[in-house]
Amino acid sequence: MKKVVISIIFFLCIIAGGYAYFIQESNISEVFSTMTSVEKYAISQSEYPPMDNTRYLKPDYSSFYKRNVYNFWNGLCNKISIALGLKETPLWTPNSFKDLLENLTKDRIDEGYDGEHVLKFVPQVGSKIVLWGDLQGAFHSFTRDLKKLIELGFIDNNLKIIQPNCYFIFNGDLISRSPYIMETLTLAMRIMKKNPKQVFYIKGNHETHDYWQGYGLKTELKLRAKKLSDEKVPLAREINSFFNTLPLALFLGINPNSDTDFVQISHILSDQTEKLNIQNFSGFLSKKEKDNLNILAFKFDSLIPSEKPVELKAIITGQDREFAYEQNKGLLLLPSIHGAIVWTALSCPTLAYQGEFGFRNDAFVTISVDNNPYEWLITLNNQDAKELDGFIKTSYKMLTGEKIDDR
Repeated sequence: MKKVVISIIFFLCIIAGGYAYFIQESNISEVFSTMTSVEKYAISQSEYPPMDNTRYLKPDYSSFYKRNVYNFWNGLCNKISIALGLKETPLWTPNSFKDLLENLTKDRIDEGYDGEHVLKFVPQVGSKIVLWGDLQGAFHSFTRDLKKLIELGFIDNNLKIIQPNCYFIFNGDLISRSPYIMETLTLAMRIMKKNPKQVFYIKGNHETHDYWQGYGLKTELKLRAKKLSDEKVPLAREINSFFNTLPLALFLGINPNSDTDFVQISHILSDQTEKLNIQNFSGFLSKKEKDNLNILAFKFDSLIPSEKPVELKAIITGQDREFAYEQNKGLLLLPSIHGAIVWTALSCPTLAYQGEFGFRNDAFVTISVDNNPYEWLITLNNQDAKELDGFIKTSYKMLTGEKIDDR
């Protein structure tokens, strides 16, 4: 009799586990679908779990990941608890990351965004552009930024961009040096999925040529996603496929009366790759389009020079190693390059960046588009990530660096 009871209990557990697995898997496609769920997940996770080493530039969070990885039995018990209503369905799982990664990659390949390319776009007068510099896996800070953007009326609780003619840009190095790289990438991909024509994710150093495998994402995948792939580094192929859809740069047409004046937004600069020498594809940039609202892509299959010289008026780039240790609250003016004013944006107050560079600000940048290029504004929105004392705005004329009063 005892054996029969045990067998029945075991059988019911298997059924409950299977049901819980179905429920969990049926909901993962909606992971981070609302700001409410994102905030709830962020609150449930420690923002600064301890590192296993003291190398801020290559932090190791292996122990943190291992404490949160389920084996078969406690995983089964967890799923049964969900099925019985004793626990809530997880707000994020490695499976949900994998599904969204594959789905978004397919969408982007279908749109023609595969292989090395750059994008061109001419924003309408009155457009607003929200830009993040290096996020480096700063999930909690990213969450606070988005909450602020809801307050400002840029997005709604469903992470849909609701302000007319508004665009988001992730300017590379969104990953690495954090305990929450997969979650940060999940959140960025969700925003891309919900706003496919309004969000640009520019390729940075860490998204290029397996560079990410030298940093934390490799360890995170091996420990958190090991059940999802037989690869030596789980999901490495899928990660690289997604990164292969990202542009090297976005060029914004800045002057309605000229086809040759642009702002370059890229993490990687022309001194790092000859492919970003704009004279090699100046014909693509200067070509007059019937509809400037289109986002146009140029692949490096052949050179397209132009008789008209193309000029960069401004460059917005990621963290510059030469100036990495200078005081920076999220936006820094650098020496000009070939006559173009250069800005660098930074958005990652992780433990690594606080320890190595003294950077401790939640930070994002907004760009306001004007009919007169010299009236374009670039504004830093930042707050102390420790004190959380409220975001403040500091605005400059983008093409001159002149600080102005808040408008």
